[in-house]
Amino acid sequence: MTARQAPSLVGYVWRHSRREQIVLLTLTLISFPVVYLSLEIPKIIVNDVIDGGSFPVTLLGVSLSQIEYLLALSGAFLATVVIHNGFKWLINVGLGMAGERLLRRMRYELADTVSRFPMKRLRVLRPGETIQSIMGEIEPLGGFFGEVIVTPVFQGGLLLVYLGFIFVQDVWLGLAAIAFYPVQTVLVPILQRRILRLNRQRAANARVLADRIGEIIETAPEIRAHATAPWHLAEIAGLLGANSRIRQAIFRRKFTIKFLNNFLNQLTPFLFYAIGGTLVIQGDLDFGALVAVLAAYKDLAGPWKALLGYGQRLSDFTSRYRFVLEGFQADDLMAAHDTAAQPTPAPPSRTEAQPGRGPLVLTGISADPAADRPALRHLSITAGERLVLSGARATGLESLLRIAAGIELSDGGTVTLGGQDLRDLPPVTAADAIGFVPASPRLATGSLRDNIAYALLRPPVGMPLPDFDAAPGSEPPDTAKAPGPDGAQWSRTATPEAAAALDVRIIDLAARLGLDQALQSVALERVLPPEEAEATAAVIVDLRARLAKADGADEGVLEGLVEPWDSGTVNANASLLANLLFALPATPGRAPEALLQDPSLRPILRRSGAEAFLLEIGLRIARSLAEVAASVGDSSRLLDRLGGFSRREILDSATIIRAFEASGRRSPKREDRPRLMALAAAFVPARDRLDVLDGPMRERLLAIRTGALPSIRRLESFVPLDAARYHPSLRVADNVLNGPRRHDRKSLWRRLDDRLIAAVAEQGLAERFLHLGLEASAGEAAQALPAQALRQIALMRVLLKRPSVVLIAGDGADLHPDATAGLLRLLASELPETAVVLASETPPALPETLLQGTDPGSETGSEPGSEMGLSIHRLAPARREDDEEDGRGEGTGDGAA
Repeated sequence: MTARQAPSLVGYVWRHSRREQIVLLTLTLISFPVVYLSLEIPKIIVNDVIDGGSFPVTLLGVSLSQIEYLLALSGAFLATVVIHNGFKWLINVGLGMAGERLLRRMRYELADTVSRFPMKRLRVLRPGETIQSIMGEIEPLGGFFGEVIVTPVFQGGLLLVYLGFIFVQDVWLGLAAIAFYPVQTVLVPILQRRILRLNRQRAANARVLADRIGEIIETAPEIRAHATAPWHLAEIAGLLGANSRIRQAIFRRKFTIKFLNNFLNQLTPFLFYAIGGTLVIQGDLDFGALVAVLAAYKDLAGPWKALLGYGQRLSDFTSRYRFVLEGFQADDLMAAHDTAAQPTPAPPSRTEAQPGRGPLVLTGISADPAADRPALRHLSITAGERLVLSGARATGLESLLRIAAGIELSDGGTVTLGGQDLRDLPPVTAADAIGFVPASPRLATGSLRDNIAYALLRPPVGMPLPDFDAAPGSEPPDTAKAPGPDGAQWSRTATPEAAAALDVRIIDLAARLGLDQALQSVALERVLPPEEAEATAAVIVDLRARLAKADGADEGVLEGLVEPWDSGTVNANASLLANLLFALPATPGRAPEALLQDPSLRPILRRSGAEAFLLEIGLRIARSLAEVAASVGDSSRLLDRLGGFSRREILDSATIIRAFEASGRRSPKREDRPRLMALAAAFVPARDRLDVLDGPMRERLLAIRTGALPSIRRLESFVPLDAARYHPSLRVADNVLNGPRRHDRKSLWRRLDDRLIAAVAEQGLAERFLHLGLEASAGEAAQALPAQALRQIALMRVLLKRPSVVLIAGDGADLHPDATAGLLRLLASELPETAVVLASETPPALPETLLQGTDPGSETGSEPGSEMGLSIHRLAPARREDDEEDGRGEGTGDGAA
């Protein structure tokens, strides 16, 4: 939704909640007679009952005494109050629910608009400002959306009912009630217009502020490297100051309006008392009517103030609505995401070639010097061809591939696929036909398996857009889910059988690309969640025993690289808490500070002296960290590489020590003790290299362990570090090795991992560990995956969707163990009819027989060349990877014409 496409605020609400608005308006109109009765009944009680005439009276055929009549009317009055408040409850709940659905719809539409922005717009888009617009600036609209249509009718109707009742009693009192309405109606909008301008300024300032804060986070390494934090903070202070001044100006004007309204509203009772009292004294108005008028006016003030407030909010939110939409205006949006007509075919088998979709033709692609983009007069890529583009900078070549893939638009020229302009094709059609492997891929949220199958995410046939208007409890899921038990309907593998086949395919491709070892390394670094650990624990314990036996037969190849658990010694490569308890929590992921407050553990720590021990060690660590911070300065990058301590922990330790030493106390303050104990609990002597655990302290630690261990073993929430058990809080590698890897031999960890992976393969567990690696989250895997693994994952995405054209940024040497030639053989084997384009600054090293023809400056000998010295090398078809004839990898066929 863009500013041009969107209706007015009122029009937007009516378009998308017409049904709810009609229901709420009907309830509103029905409530008005009840409101009038609640005003009329008190007047009857005063005039006809309390100050009334003859009794008994007959009501609905029943004779009633004065007391009975009073009680009957009082009951009727109570019933009108209950009914009226019931209507208000229904209306308010309906308003809130309608507002929430409209807010959700608007956020979805804005996010959809961002997803369809052209790439040139996305490159300059500031995420902080965009997030602020979608989440922060329109948040207040959620509370107002439901009120836009119903509130003026409801409050205006109440106002008319109260005024009508007052005019029925006396015309002069009615005129007194509305005497100051014209003044308020004229003055308030004049003052409100200035507030609207200030609100726009405040919103613009808030966007810039959000972006600057995001910039501090994104550029933290540069800020710390150059010590420019004061400059950034000065800018933040200036923006905060401007924001404060704007808000103060808004407050002054808002309260001026409030003062004016309150003053004028209080003048009206003066007129009632003066005029109404005179009329009662003169006998022109009965006392009950005056009491009823005063009660009606008391109720009248509410709707009038609500209408004034509604007018102010309508102006404010209309301005906010337009201001937000202006930031999402674009004339060149990509086509809308059509979710209602997408096919979901099963992925073809390895031996089936996906049918060709026609040649990909680039014509008159214009250069963009700012993006270092080369220019092409003409290039046609047909099925089965393999080309290498070179002679320009990598950034320009990748930009050219993005244009060819339809990811971004060229400043001129056309790109056609099968004779159709790429811009006219539905995005899903172009994406299925063209596979693009960028130089620097990024992983999405989810597991590695989800990321590899990312290109297969397609909605089911006929799936509508999210139903924002459905009643609560009946609405379908409106968020895309990654492939899996709960989201398989979003992939082309909608059945368990197809999902299992996809897993087999992923594992096969990972092995052929050399990604399998990286995935097993990821598995080794994982701390498994309980559901995975339960199924894997026995396998890991068995592997531990087999590895220990094999290592003994190999004369201790692993000895010296691992420090095994020993209840009689301190393990220098394990945390201090693990050493104290010689056990770890049965539930992984608990922070040390929370763990130390565990109700079942804390009494044991206190009785055994572990609390005092941890506090003393924590003080020693904090002093050491404070000394380091004082010697290198708070902004030094050294603080980012100090053992396992974060910069925040180091600076917080320095603050605690300064306060402790300045106080002259014998022990730290109560609120600082948990942080110091947590610091000690996470301390690993060999990793953190602080001299805080001397000989006497080690003996004390072992004594505490001996005293506490029997009690710890009785706790179900902790698992002892026993060689015969699986430890849920340890990584897979530490479980298999039955001890942590030695930090003083970190340079040999790669060798250790290779030995573990080999042992996994020897025991026939490679596939199981591959699955464990695939189930790791992208964030969890980030540290264990090498850089080239991201490119291999991007290539696997392309291979799984089987496009008719594959575009690869770079020469592809990092995508296959046998470098570029091996990659080409793999592609020929997997996608024999697919065209392949490599874009590299320099031509890749290939056997001469693989190069069918090279003509710098021209696509073919007969076609015109590029305008920026772009060379296009046409390659001969490569043999498939499974071809075992002599001359494997060399070209044998003629190049494509």
